[in-house]
Parts: sequence; structure tokens; C-alpha cells
Amino acid sequence: MALWRRRRHPKNQPPHETTTVVVDSPWSVVLELASLRLESGDVAFAEEQFRQVMDMGDPPRAAIAAFNLGQLLRRRGDLTAARDAYRRAVHADDADLAGQSGINLSYVLRQLGDMAGADECLRVVITAGHRDHSPRAANELARMAMEDGRTEGAEDVFRQVIRAHHPVESLAASVHLAQLLLRRGDLDDAEQALLPVLEAGQGDFLAPAHLIHGEIRLRREDVPGARRSLTLAGELGDEQVAAMAKDRLRLLPPEHPDAEPQPRKD
Repeated sequence: MALWRRRRHPKNQPPHETTTVVVDSPWSVVLELASLRLESGDVAFAEEQFRQVMDMGDPPRAAIAAFNLGQLLRRRGDLTAARDAYRRAVHADDADLAGQSGINLSYVLRQLGDMAGADECLRVVITAGHRDHSPRAANELARMAMEDGRTEGAEDVFRQVIRAHHPVESLAASVHLAQLLLRRGDLDDAEQALLPVLEAGQGDFLAPAHLIHGEIRLRREDVPGARRSLTLAGELGDEQVAAMAKDRLRLLPPEHPDAEPQPRKD
């Protein structure tokens, strides 16, 4: 569970560097203490302090407390209360905190069945124009649309995010686009979409990229190529992808079909 315990220092740090918490308010001390106690397992104390800062603290610290409370409640499964906490955090003056809160709120709303509300949260984050959260929100919105069968609009959004050349979200969009095109049967375009991820050779999206590439090769009846891609997908440390790759590998024909069959032990 990621708590908000660091903030950007606009005067002497680049936009994407962080510094340790600046203690410029007594509420900062309360937040830090609550976070430390939460990490040590004292959930009740942390919740009480987050609520106190959210209700009584100055606006910047109140927003941080609301976000942290939302994280705590979401992890506990209290989604309605988490929703209410995130709704307070999205109004933070800190664009970074507001954007992350909006994305987290969208997840909670989806879990609560409020699909329209979740989509609206993501649109607000997109419109805000944060260089990290806006493309991430766009990816999430398009991914949800793809899962709902609205593939045409999703494809356009994925391509826009790819063109933005964001170091993380553009690679995520490439994988999502490849998955969409694979479902449609556009094997060549799906493979083309994967190239930036495969050529990067690292990152969180490499394992799913190899998994999709294995499926593309399998549909082309390139069994050796599919085996190589699926094997790579299973070796990159993503447990979910590894399980899926293992299942697909089981369905492939034997690697050496001319080998003599092994005697049965039963």
C-alpha cells in the first residue's frame, strides 16, 4: 500500500524529482507518525490520525491525509469509505496528488459498480494534463472501453498515447493496442505495435509483450517461435504472465515430435 509521504519541492528540484517531507506544519508530523505506525501494524491509530488531519489540518496536509486514508480503507475492503476519502483528495492543490487520487477513485468506483462515475474520474484526470497521470488515465479509460467492446474508440486513444512518447505509458499503450489488434485478427499490426516494447528489452510490459507475441506466432503456426516467446514471457518475473505462458506452452505440440515416446509408468 503506497502512502503519500513525499512531496515535490518546486523551487529547487526538477519536475520529476522528489525530496523527503518538509516539516513546515505540525500536521506533517502527525502524518509521518501515522504512516510509521501503520507500517508497524497499528492500523487503528493510523486511521484515527489520518481522519483527524483530513478534518482539521491545513488544506495541503488534509488532502494527503484523505489520500492515505483512502489507501488504508481500500486495502481493508471498505470501498464506500475509501471512495469518500479519495473524493476529498482529488481536490488537492498538488496536481500530482490530485491526479493519483482521481485514478484510485476510478478503481474504487468500478469495484462499486459505478462505471460512468469511474470513466468521468479518468476524463477529469486526462483533462488536467499532468504529464504522468493524464496518459495513464487515458490508458485506463481505453482499456475499460476495450473490455466493454468499444474497441474503435479505444484504438484511437492507445495510438494517441503511443505518439506522446511517455517513457512508461506509451509502452503500456503499445501492449494494450497489440492485444486489441490480436483479438481482431490483425496479426501484422499487432506485432508492429509490440515492437517498441520488445526492442526496449526491459520494463514491466516486456513479459506481457512476449506473451502476446507468442500468441501471434502461434496463430501463424510458427510453433518454434511461439515456444521461444512464451518461454521468455515465463522467465521475466511476472507471476500472472508466467502462469498464462505455462498454460499455453502445455498446449503446444512436443518440441521433438520424432523422439521416441517415453515408457508409461502406470
